Amino acid sequence: MIAVRKLNEKPYILNADLVETIEATPDTVITLTTGKKLVVMETVEDVVNAIIGYKQKCFLLNRYHEKEKELDLYEKMQKEALNKISAEAKHIHTH
Repeated sequence: MIAVRKLNEKPYILNADLVETIEATPDTVITLTTGKKLVVMETVEDVVNAIIGYKQKCFLLNRYHEKEKELDLYEKMQKEALNKISAEAKHIHTH
């Protein structure tokens, strides 16, 4: 989601994934995949930069969660290995 301002300066939260085209006519017109058109105060460059920033954040969050899952799996495997070693050590000491 990105924030833009309509020509009446009211803020508008826009789903960046629905943006199909952005053009300067000279006002900035955003056309959505639904066919809806929005005229906003931001420049084409500002809207593009906001969308890029949003996409980068999404990518980084996804990568973070992937790494978090990898770390959880690694920790689980490490605990299982330690438990197995501990069980084998107990077995050796009792025999």
